[in-house]
Amino acid sequence: MTRPLVRFAGNKFFKTLLIVMVLSNLSACRIIENTIMPLDKNFNDRQTFTLEDSSFSSQGPNFQYFDERFEQEIGEFHIANVDVEGKRINSRRDYDFGIAPIGFLFLDESFLREEWKNTFSERYRFSFDVMHNQKRLNRAQCSAQVTGSATESEEIFSSKTESEGETKEFFEIECILGFEGKTATLQIAEESYKSVQVFILSEHNLSMTPSYQKEYQYSSGESQTLIDRGVSGFVTTQLGKPVSALSVLSDKKLTLSTSHAPEQQAEQIALNYSVYMFKRLEPEWLKTSSNSLK
Repeated sequence: MTRPLVRFAGNKFFKTLLIVMVLSNLSACRIIENTIMPLDKNFNDRQTFTLEDSSFSSQGPNFQYFDERFEQEIGEFHIANVDVEGKRINSRRDYDFGIAPIGFLFLDESFLREEWKNTFSERYRFSFDVMHNQKRLNRAQCSAQVTGSATESEEIFSSKTESEGETKEFFEIECILGFEGKTATLQIAEESYKSVQVFILSEHNLSMTPSYQKEYQYSSGESQTLIDRGVSGFVTTQLGKPVSALSVLSDKKLTLSTSHAPEQQAEQIALNYSVYMFKRLEPEWLKTSSNSLK
């Protein structure tokens, strides 16, 4: 007669534990708003273009890229003469010899292990022309670098190895834009879980600002916390007025001001398409950046 009582007591315990776990999850949760990047209400006289990327799948910097897959029409403009190359450099460092306390306690031979922290660097170079009516109006020449690490361990006695997934920790891109002596410089740097740093030097007084996805955090009895998490795109302004906007979410779109001359529109295309190409080469870029709102 005692077995049913023991079984009932056990079931009651696990039911109580399950209820506590559910309530604890409900008391603190977060919601990420993954919406289309909003445009400034004062951004008038504009036209939006969808950027093509369905025909390309990134396979790392050692992959032989088909340059023509990056060529496409953007309204009256054409991305042409694309050249892409990349390479990966691996290095091994930070050797460590460790003893796992639990394995040692139970006389498990796995308690002795060697550990390495492997670092790597991925480097890209790419360039393209912005054409208008079969005439080159701008050219972009870019170099980019990604650095990261992965941990690998090996048990001394069994030679069993374990490895953790790679973590990409730092992204950087630098581009020189221009044609016939008129140049602009773009630099973007991102460190994981930190804000994106953007720098532009241009004769047209341009500035570029990242736009973040909104993450809402709720806690019971506490006020709402709003955090910017993951870049959804970039907005470029000239003397405070928007002239272009690039969305890097699933709906990759480029919005251009139509009130400028073709030469200035070509500069905007070169600027934004440089960012877009690096995003295609490195899909993980801009996903972990964070910019807390206070």
